[in-house]
Amino acid sequence: LMSMAIMSVIVGVTYVEDTGNGITGLSGDTLRDNWAPDFGGTKHNFFTILAIFFPASTGFMAGVNIIGEIKEPHRNIPRGTLISVGASAIIYMLLGWMLASSAERLDAPDVGLVNDKLLVTRMSVWAPFVWVGLYAATLSSAVTSMVAGPRVLMAMGHDGVLPLLTRFKDSRFTLWTTVGCASLFCLSGNLDTVAPFITTLFLVAYTLINYGCFMASHSRAPSWRPLFRYYNKWVSLVGAVMCVVIMFIISWYISLVAIVACGVLYKYLDMRGVDVNWGDARKGARYLQARKALQRLETTPDHIKTFRPSFLVLTSKPELSKAGALMNFFHYSKGIFVHGHVIVEPEAEDLGSADLRQAFATQRRFAKGGLVRKQQMQQSEEAGLKIDPGFHEAVVARSFRSGARSLFQLCGLSAMRPNCTVLGFPTDWQNRPQRVAIEYVNVVRESFYWGLGTIITSELDRLDFHAPAYKGTVDVWWIYDDGGLTLLLAHILKRHQRWKSAKLRLFVITSGRLTRNQVRMARMLSKFRIQAEVVHVRMKMSSRKQPQPSPQALKRRSELLKSYFSMPMPTANLKKQQEQERQQEQERQQDREQQDEDRKEQDEAKKQPKDNMSDERPSRADRAAAPPTPITRMQRNGSRAALPELTSRSKWHLAVADLLHKHSESATLCLVSLAVPNILLNEAEYLTWMTIMSEGMKAPVMFVRGNQQDVISFE
Repeated sequence: LMSMAIMSVIVGVTYVEDTGNGITGLSGDTLRDNWAPDFGGTKHNFFTILAIFFPASTGFMAGVNIIGEIKEPHRNIPRGTLISVGASAIIYMLLGWMLASSAERLDAPDVGLVNDKLLVTRMSVWAPFVWVGLYAATLSSAVTSMVAGPRVLMAMGHDGVLPLLTRFKDSRFTLWTTVGCASLFCLSGNLDTVAPFITTLFLVAYTLINYGCFMASHSRAPSWRPLFRYYNKWVSLVGAVMCVVIMFIISWYISLVAIVACGVLYKYLDMRGVDVNWGDARKGARYLQARKALQRLETTPDHIKTFRPSFLVLTSKPELSKAGALMNFFHYSKGIFVHGHVIVEPEAEDLGSADLRQAFATQRRFAKGGLVRKQQMQQSEEAGLKIDPGFHEAVVARSFRSGARSLFQLCGLSAMRPNCTVLGFPTDWQNRPQRVAIEYVNVVRESFYWGLGTIITSELDRLDFHAPAYKGTVDVWWIYDDGGLTLLLAHILKRHQRWKSAKLRLFVITSGRLTRNQVRMARMLSKFRIQAEVVHVRMKMSSRKQPQPSPQALKRRSELLKSYFSMPMPTANLKKQQEQERQQEQERQQDREQQDEDRKEQDEAKKQPKDNMSDERPSRADRAAAPPTPITRMQRNGSRAALPELTSRSKWHLAVADLLHKHSESATLCLVSLAVPNILLNEAEYLTWMTIMSEGMKAPVMFVRGNQQDVISFE
């Protein structure tokens, strides 16, 4: 029908004669008179006419809107788009030339090119052909829009882009909504009024399409493989810029409203975090920006002024941990935040193990971060916490220690690596298998070995995470000069909105008169520009000038160590546990005094006469085949003392625990310098110190120790 109407106009213009009402028939003089632009004193100009005419050339995008119904969209859409654009351009240009050669511009009403809106019907072979073509073109455009518009709304409703659009999942409701919107525009009764608004919306869409093509090419995404051999990304960029320029020339206020609306909608979706992956070009652009930034950071040396703490939170489960929720209060400095999940699988070297395949599946799910991030965000909302889920890393290892070691070495990229390890304190460690305490302390040792600061959180149940604001005091017990990480974390915590009302107190332990180091520390504190109340507390000393802990602390230490060393070992796991302990003892290297004692005992055993009944003793093979007898950790210690010796270092930490309970019992949060567990320190003794310090406190305790790198600047 439309072809019949077009042919009727072309044939009619060719054979039309001069009728005296502005129609002259094909004439070179008429074409010459109409060559220069002349709008007859009307309010129109080139761009207003373009705005009216532009919607007639938007049908070439119809194929994109029905991409789901096309068998080969990668071939059919480009080919159909180019053919439709070429055919439309030829027809429009041909009709324009023919009309300009056959009719004059006259100022009389309803006469000539400018004022006669039904001119083509008067010049066609038969006017009804033109009317039928007009109705066919109108209906085809309406049907195309009625198919494409509801599809877009339904897709947005299914994706959950906007809460208001969830109702548009229903196809009938979406269709009738589209009909209603179209009817409202038709009620204006003037196409010239509606056309600029429609043109602006189309230009916004074409701007985003052109810019999206440019970004896909500029980011060098491997999936961007256009078949059009003459495609050039700079043409897309120029096209996007031209669309914006034409928008403002046509109607600057409509364009401004459209751009602001698009910007607000984009920002809303970006902040809302819609869980939909469309494979947009933004990810490619962000990848390039991150890559360039990492390369620049790699070549920039570290400086104390640019230090910011970044955390690796070790977890055994992908759920949101309280340690991770607490560390979000320290996220003011915008350091990286990584959840490190160690998936312990003893059969990690058996590729045929079903448990290993399950562990790999869990690792991939956790490493991708999407599902885990959504799960943590949901848990944080249920708990009333506003957190940043950060990044996620997961490793499969035979033990927690080996998995943590892998994370210490490989977590992060370039300069974007964690510099602090965060662990939760093992509760009830004294009643658990010995390997738990040994493995935990070895993880702490390796954290220091790999140059990371270490943070151990204890008794986090005592902190109300739902509180709108925290008051009281944040007490910092700066026992060791570790570079200032403990004090820096307290300062960062105070910058958080919910901790601004809390008071910061810094405790410095003295033994009477201020020593040279303590005087130096007091002077340093005045230069840090951190508002805190400095409190000097005196440690009780014995007559031998050694720390003197309270009887309660000594009694509690004895109870913890006796419980730890007296618990029977499971018979079934005795051989395996003994082998693990033997290897760990070799790694720790017994001190010289113990080696000398063992050597003396061996020499004395050689001097003793052999037992006459030695031949009747079972052989080594028989003893290995016999079931092991349940023993206690005290019995395994052999000639060693039942409990570790109470050294001056132990007395010091027990005395610090007494001071902590005396001065910070009512604090909101305590940050205490963490001792470094050297290779000769017994694991149970080390955990005993932290247990006595933290238990009985009303506030949670954070044990913090830097890696001896200065992190606070005086300047």
